[in-house]
Amino acid sequence: MAKINQGYLGGFSGKLGTAIGACNNGTAYIYALPLKRKKSNTPAQMLQRKKFGFANKLLRPLSDYLQRGFISTSSNRFAAAVKHCLDNNVQGDKPENVTVDFSKLCVSRGSLENVQNPQISMSTLKVSFL
Repeated sequence: MAKINQGYLGGFSGKLGTAIGACNNGTAYIYALPLKRKKSNTPAQMLQRKKFGFANKLLRPLSDYLQRGFISTSSNRFAAAVKHCLDNNVQGDKPENVTVDFSKLCVSRGSLENVQNPQISMSTLKVSFL
């Protein structure tokens, strides 16, 4: 993998021969085209891919909340949330037995900014946060 600092033609995106260009967080990268695999997946690979897909499917609808509430040292907060979910929530020893422990599900982590001027108004059967 190579990193481009706005070279002769700038960063490019897409496939160019055997190279793939991409841009992530404002930095352009060039990747080599991956080789086709001849071996089938091992049971451990299938299990990990199932867990990863399960965590992504679970957290994707919460993406906006995770971007605001999941503080991490990495630049991608959603990826940090998926990692935390894989480490603490997704369980199973076979691909068909993958489950999630919702009691440990975390949608915010780290030191969050306090609410500025919190106000609450109440009327019958309704609570509003202003």
